[in-house]
Amino acid sequence: AVRHVHSLGICHRDIKPANILLTSPRGSARFGEVALADFGLAVEMPADGTLLTSVCGTEYYLAPEMIRSGHGDADGYGVSIDVWAVGLTLYALLYGATPFERETDIETIHAILEGWLDFPRGRGGYGADTQQTCRPEEAEDRAEAEAKGGAGGGAKGVADEGVAPVDPEPYVDYARSHAEANTLIASLLVDS
Repeated sequence: AVRHVHSLGICHRDIKPANILLTSPRGSARFGEVALADFGLAVEMPADGTLLTSVCGTEYYLAPEMIRSGHGDADGYGVSIDVWAVGLTLYALLYGATPFERETDIETIHAILEGWLDFPRGRGGYGADTQQTCRPEEAEDRAEAEAKGGAGGGAKGVADEGVAPVDPEPYVDYARSHAEANTLIASLLVDS
């Protein structure tokens, strides 16, 4: 869904677990479907390549380049912030907490900018892909990884301590079946 929205030139800007919807399994399906929701902060990327500069979204999922842009320390940001948020969402799902949450807002922002996060061992699954998307100094690399189908854009599991990677095949049909819905949502954003 994220890759599809990006292909339409839309930056979501508020990807987090609360904006990911799950449906109940239907028929013989083992799993429900996943959909990206809440496009209230989404914006069409400027056609001329101009970067975005507004700081918005949920604090714990803000990308470093968005924060730096808001402080005047960066020219702006692009869709790499969504890939960052996908990585933090995976982290939250794997470890049960947001990685940068601290006692105060200032401490949280500082932790994001400095990249202070730990990856608890022994959880398996997508840990390595999550680590690739949560590096503050590599915004361009996040967008490139998504374009290649890696972190944030693909389902490439990494085994850790005897835990098998997740099989991506059950999710392939989801991506195809929801492309039309995401196109409709994005077209409503563009036309408004």
